[in-house]
Amino acid sequence: IAVGVPFTDMKAGLGFFDTISGAGLAQIIAFIGALELGFGLRQAEIEEACERYQENFPISSVVPFDI
Repeated sequence: IAVGVPFTDMKAGLGFFDTISGAGLAQIIAFIGALELGFGLRQAEIEEACERYQENFPISSVVPFDI
């Protein structure tokens, strides 16, 4: 993320923007974008798998009380 900067010198919270380079920030944004794009392309498949899982393992078999 920041070449040559020890992890202990990285600021916490929003202060990390003072420590990180522009290239590091671009890399983080690109990674998050790739995750979102990948989910968007497979969203229907993921939702279908979740529905099948819920059919095989209803919540009543997992939670011993009413929600």
